[in-house]
Amino acid sequence: MDAATALATLEKTRAKLRDLVVSHDGLSLGAVGHPHPALGMLDGYQWFSFIGTHEARHAAQISEIGQALTERSGD
Repeated sequence: MDAATALATLEKTRAKLRDLVVSHDGLSLGAVGHPHPALGMLDGYQWFSFIGTHEARHAAQISEIGQALTERSGD
């Protein structure tokens, strides 16, 4: 997948998540859940924590790759 496709897919996914949150305003996130393929059943609070942590890790990976490429080009 190229970068433009990945970014477009991420934007679509974020829009769906935002729509889900808005459409269920006021619902207790602890009262709803959905299974994660590897982690099992997560409630809404756990999902939001997971999503934030997951995206933060990807952002850090992108930064690490950029730094490694910069260092490599300086050789």
